[in-house]
Amino acid sequence: MRSSRRWPPPLVVLVAILAARCGAPPGDAPATDTGIAAARSGRALEVEGVVTYADPTWQLYLLADSTGVIHVQPGVAEPHFRPGSVLRLAGSVRLVDGHPVLVAERLLAARDAELSEAPTVSGSAVAEGRFDGRRVRVSGVIDAARIEQARLRLDIVTADRRIVAWLRQGSASDAGPFLHQAVTVVGVPFR
Repeated sequence: MRSSRRWPPPLVVLVAILAARCGAPPGDAPATDTGIAAARSGRALEVEGVVTYADPTWQLYLLADSTGVIHVQPGVAEPHFRPGSVLRLAGSVRLVDGHPVLVAERLLAARDAELSEAPTVSGSAVAEGRFDGRRVRVSGVIDAARIEQARLRLDIVTADRRIVAWLRQGSASDAGPFLHQAVTVVGVPFR
């Protein structure tokens, strides 16, 4: 079954939480791959990571460990998908619109974690995907604001690149007074 869901445009920054760590289960090695970097379509995956973004409206959930970030279809784990939650999930990986997606079949463990400070990064670092799925801080000037895909879209010109920031709540009139003003956005970039 092919998903009709479309991922939001590239270079998206959304408020969320920084990824923290990955852990392999104790004892014997599992029959499944571990660590997000091991994600391959058609393979089973068991991973522990931090929820960096959770948006039920866009059906967009991101989980990060020390090896990478993956989109997740949370299934039974959805109530636990809150930014900052540390989850251990088991499921299978499939490609959706060219992105590997973990289809969570079992929630093995869940706990809350402390939030880390978001590092300040350049617009180029965001645009190049070096921080995809990780919480960051980016500064620039709001060049344009409009409602698109039921979200407030801000075009922000940084010192070295133009990026797009999507705000989950807000209206174009909210940004009006900030046009051509310096801003700092904390969020999670992804493509």
